[in-house]
Formats: sequence, structure tokens, C-alpha cells
Amino acid sequence: MNWPRWAWVLLGGAALLLGVIVWVMPRGGPEDLNNTAFVAALQRGEVRSAILSGQNGTVSVRGQLSSGATYQTRALAADPVLRLEALQARGVNVQYAAIPRLTGLGVLSGLLTLALIVGLVMVLLRRNSGTQDTASAFGKTRASVVMEGQVKVTFSDVAG
Repeated sequence: MNWPRWAWVLLGGAALLLGVIVWVMPRGGPEDLNNTAFVAALQRGEVRSAILSGQNGTVSVRGQLSSGATYQTRALAADPVLRLEALQARGVNVQYAAIPRLTGLGVLSGLLTLALIVGLVMVLLRRNSGTQDTASAFGKTRASVVMEGQVKVTFSDVAG
């Protein structure tokens, strides 16, 4: 493709930014418990503390086990196991944490989306800049009408 230099720079910058986002994103580690293992540890009385933070119908639970190891898991907010009364009945020290509304990753992804949209609009507008009336020429073909006498290729030329 014969794209202008700024388009390649924009595309390269977006790819680099996406790579940084993927590299920085938190991944599951050894302290991650699935929900079944968390409920089993809760029933055995191994959960010492739980810090709950909820967003969009899910709850992120992190805390400490009686062995001193830390854990984290995710569950649905409507899970009866995560009710305050149920956790306190099992001797768990429960705290609630607020979710930060504006994170660096959220701002970065918003700016990346904005840059891609602006770049796409610029590419579309520059492609049609050679015509006089850009608004009416958008999406129209540049093909010309060929009269019957102007055809220089015959069927025998094509068929062989």
C-alpha cells in the first residue's frame, strides 16, 4: 500500500501502545483461586480476611488465608457465599474497597480509540481530496462510459 508517512507512524504508534497495554495488564498468578477453591477454603475455615470490591455485577475478592498466603478470586455479586452475614459467621474479617473510576489503563485505551478514529477519518477524507465536491463524490465510482466503437478487445482476443 502507498500510505502517507503519518499513517504508518500512527499505525506503528497504535501497535506499540497496544503492546504496552497487553504487557502491563495483570495476569493470573499463583495466588489466584477459582471460585470453587475459595468456597472450599471458606467452608474449611481457612479464610482469615476478605477485601471485597464490586463493579458491573462481579465482585473481586482478595485477602489472606489462615496459612498466611494471599489469595484473589472473582465471583458474581449475587453469590450468597459473599454476603456479609455469611462471611462473618465463618469468622472472616470483611472489608469493602472502592473501585477507582479512572485508571491509567482506561485513559490509555480511550486515547488509543480516539486516535484510531481520527486517523481513519483523516485517511477517508484525504482519499477523496482530489475531487471538486468531496461531499457529493464520496462513495461514487470514477469509471467512465465506453461507447460501442471504442472497444478494442474482441472475444477472440480473450478466448484465445
